[in-house]
Amino acid sequence: MPILPPRLDDRSFDDLLEDLLARIPAHTPEWTHPRLGDPGRTLLELFAWLGDALLYRANLIPERQRLVFLKLLGQGLRPAQPATAIVGLGFAQATELEGLTLAAGATIKAPVPFETLAETTVLPIVAEACYKRPLDEADSARLAEVIDGLQRVHRIDGAARGYLVAPLFENGQAIGEGVDVFAASLDHALWLALLAPAARPGQQAAVNAAARHALGGGDSGGGALLSVG
Repeated sequence: MPILPPRLDDRSFDDLLEDLLARIPAHTPEWTHPRLGDPGRTLLELFAWLGDALLYRANLIPERQRLVFLKLLGQGLRPAQPATAIVGLGFAQATELEGLTLAAGATIKAPVPFETLAETTVLPIVAEACYKRPLDEADSARLAEVIDGLQRVHRIDGAARGYLVAPLFENGQAIGEGVDVFAASLDHALWLALLAPAARPGQQAAVNAAARHALGGGDSGGGALLSVG
């Protein structure tokens, strides 16, 4: 954020006019109704406008002094530089099940157009950060039968601790105060789930297989590289 020079006087036209109207009882008590269109009020509005214009010029003095000071130091205006940011790329249609490789410098049409800095591959998956949240009392009572059934199926001796998979970013939005994954998770770990696009009933298995095929590099056989961080 740039450093803004201080304003010598921040009064506006309305502030100046209100100040002039407030002085009427002290200087001309016989003027009891300075209504709109009154010749006297018109003169006050004229002087308020002149004062506003003078204050605008006066407030330019700090900016001028700053520019002169930088000129004495030999500091000139820097050339414009392109902004950089981390963006997410995805397919507009969930039916796209093959990876798409974009060369470096590829232009992406968006509300703010940008170019890629390096070769990028768009995969038909969505990565979501999750953690294992321990069950509270209400969840434990609601899932008691499910946990008992899983304990019998997997032949787990002793008490079993259930958990729920919780997304780290609710609705894709980060939490302002942050999440202590180490303290809030059951296994003190952060999991990255790679989700295939949702499909119609009976087609999800084929979509999952196509997504795994794209992760494996497709027909080229070269595995996809997932960068985290």
